[in-house]
Amino acid sequence: MPQMSPCNCLMIYLITMMTMYFTMSMIFYNMLMKFNNNNINYNNNNNKKWKWKW
Repeated sequence: MPQMSPCNCLMIYLITMMTMYFTMSMIFYNMLMKFNNNNINYNNNNNKKWKWKW
């Protein structure tokens, strides 16, 4: 096991935070796109009402 320097720990922390942020944002974006695709199919009044919700 190599010796862990503070810089190495900080780099590992940054990489893990970036990957977690990326995966969570992709999941959230997919949820929003599914919501919008389901919402478009109802009618135009519903679209105008919920246009600025997200």
